[in-house]
Amino acid sequence: MNRIISYTYIARTWRMTRLLARRDISWHSYKLSLRPTQVTVATVQGCQVFCDRDDERLFFGLDASEPVITDADRQREAGIDSSLEP
Repeated sequence: MNRIISYTYIARTWRMTRLLARRDISWHSYKLSLRPTQVTVATVQGCQVFCDRDDERLFFGLDASEPVITDADRQREAGIDSSLEP
């Protein structure tokens, strides 16, 4: 049986793997996040994080075509060198 893996699922897996590698989420939350119906999971600090970028953007009222401005972008614009942080 051939299954086609969608781009959004690959992006979700990549996003959640990065969070797991940074130890922002636990192994249990990581396994939950790989379910296609899971919307959010708990972080180690007790917060919630969206599993899918598009769900996050929809929740905050952003259009998918709008650019994402990250903290690193804001620091770069302000002239702050983030490589000096521990």
